[in-house]
Amino acid sequence: MTRKRSNYRPRAVIKDVMSWIKQGHEPLTADADNHMRIVTRIHGSVVALQGGTADVHDLNTLISASNMATGYKNIDLGRDYEQEIRIGAHAVAAVRERLVKWKKVQATATEVKAISLLVQICQAQLEASTRADFEKASAIVTRNGCEV
Repeated sequence: MTRKRSNYRPRAVIKDVMSWIKQGHEPLTADADNHMRIVTRIHGSVVALQGGTADVHDLNTLISASNMATGYKNIDLGRDYEQEIRIGAHAVAAVRERLVKWKKVQATATEVKAISLLVQICQAQLEASTRADFEKASAIVTRNGCEV
C-alpha cells in the first residue's frame, strides 16, 4: 500500500509586504494598459454583436464580462444594478444557446440592449474597483466554475 499524501501545502512567502498591501489598494485603472485592453476587448465584442459580425471569441468575452459583473455584484460593488446584471446575463446565455443550436451568433434588439447595459455596468465596476476587489471577484467567479 502507498502512504496517504498529506493535505498540507505551504503558502507562498511574500517578500515585500508593504508593496503587496499598497498594490491591493491602488485602483485597477492605475495599470492603464491592461485596463484599456480589457475595456477595448469588451466594447469590440459588443460592437461586433450589434453589427452582426460577432464570433465565438466575442461571445466568450461577453460571457466573461457577465461573470465579472456578477462577481463584483457579490462583493457589493454594483449591488444596485442586480436586476440589470441578471437580465444581461440571461441575454448572453440566450445568445450562447442560439450559437450552440444554429452555429451562429445572433441576438435580438432587446438582448443587444441588455448586453450593452451589462457591459456599461461592468466597465463602471472595473473603474471603481481596486486590485484587491478584482482578485476577490475573480476568485468568486472561478470558485463557481466560470472563467474570467
